[in-house]
Amino acid sequence: MTVKECRVICECLWDFKTHIEGEMKQNAVTQYKINEVNKLFEKMQVPAEYDFEKQLEKCSKKKASSDIGADAMSLLVNGYKS
Repeated sequence: MTVKECRVICECLWDFKTHIEGEMKQNAVTQYKINEVNKLFEKMQVPAEYDFEKQLEKCSKKKASSDIGADAMSLLVNGYKS
């Protein structure tokens, strides 16, 4: 399996896990599945050469600090000066 394929699997596992956590009724079976997915996710990050949660955090910070509307307003108010 290539690094890229491992990363795709990590992304799919993450999406599946967040779906289970957020949308399904929580019981012993779903909690067991979440734990199993977490274990598999941790294993897959090694061949993927990827820290998925770290990348998510990095992207979240980037999105939080980037507001295109505020950036446009700032450019307008400041006369396109930074």
